[in-house]
Amino acid sequence: MHRARLLYVLASAPVAVALTVAPALSSAAVRAASVPPPYVVAIDPGHGGTDPGALGLDGLVEKDLTLDVSNRLAALLRADGVTVVMTRTTDASVSIQERADIANAAHADVFLPIYFNSWTTPVPDGSVVLYPYARDIPFATDISQAVTNYISPDGDNDGGTVLRPDWWLEPTMPVATVESLFISNPHDAALLTKASFRQGLAEALRNGIETYLPGIQQRLQEVRAVTPAKLLPASGLLADSPATHGKTPASGEIAPAKAAATTGGTPAALRVFEVLVLLAAVLLAIRYRRRLIGLAGSGLAVASTWAQNGGLHHRTLRRRRRLTRERGTSTAVGADTRRRAYDDPFSESRGVWDRALPTGHGALPKELLSDSFEVRGRPVKPVREPSLDELPL
Repeated sequence: MHRARLLYVLASAPVAVALTVAPALSSAAVRAASVPPPYVVAIDPGHGGTDPGALGLDGLVEKDLTLDVSNRLAALLRADGVTVVMTRTTDASVSIQERADIANAAHADVFLPIYFNSWTTPVPDGSVVLYPYARDIPFATDISQAVTNYISPDGDNDGGTVLRPDWWLEPTMPVATVESLFISNPHDAALLTKASFRQGLAEALRNGIETYLPGIQQRLQEVRAVTPAKLLPASGLLADSPATHGKTPASGEIAPAKAAATTGGTPAALRVFEVLVLLAAVLLAIRYRRRLIGLAGSGLAVASTWAQNGGLHHRTLRRRRRLTRERGTSTAVGADTRRRAYDDPFSESRGVWDRALPTGHGALPKELLSDSFEVRGRPVKPVREPSLDELPL
């Protein structure tokens, strides 16, 4: 009795788990389906390849600084679930037109070229943000304000935003070109030699982008609400490479970048549910093994009946009958052949033997009683019929 109760409890455990986990899983699936697609940000590290840009103090080279700050900014944005497109990731030459084409092909929400300034004298300092069209003023203003908030405590000036209509060719999204600090200024150059300062500058640019695109943080909160924390990458929520099309700077050909994939696994609740279902199935099979065996026998009987009533059984019977007829015909033909083979040697002499047999009372036919008649090579004397006088009275 106790064993039966235990079996029923274990068998009902998967049902209880399913009733508990299913609502949570379904609600999580609904929330995940409602999460909007990620934002796309195009970052353009200025200069590169045969174009080193400005050469500043302390051995600073503009193309190296722009790539370093761009990589740091890309990592921060990807950690916030943003799809990042880079116009170059190595020291390669990319034309102005190619940079705009990359951003347009990626359908970026914003386009941020990163440069540094230089002058013939060491006096100018601070930063400035350039924009090509009036539509870009809001984006340029947010970037300029974020950079100013970062460099102002160090005493750098804010150059504000400046219209530069001849810089970019046909961009389809808001564009803001940031010229952060002067590498020709000793104070600014000293700051840029520090990796911590460059990291802070990248964070300031990230803040300016997310101020202009507040939906980035909103989407981040929604994704975190539907994604278990243990499934998130260590470097950020979506810190993988962007699933967009980039352009190889050296060749100028557009090549698809590898798609980002968030690593994860089966939730613990589902694993527990699977184990409980398997355990319940085994216990139920043990408990009702006799019924299962009976059902298996019934299934075999049904299968056997179906096979007998099916076309295969009838074909087998027809084949057996055909083989039996063929075997009987061959047997009869063989017997007839043997009979004829046995009778034929005697067919020619059959009449002689029949005529040689006695016809009655031990006498032979008269026509056979002649001088030339022989039996077993010996002549037989003719039999003389007795006369009436010789007959006994």
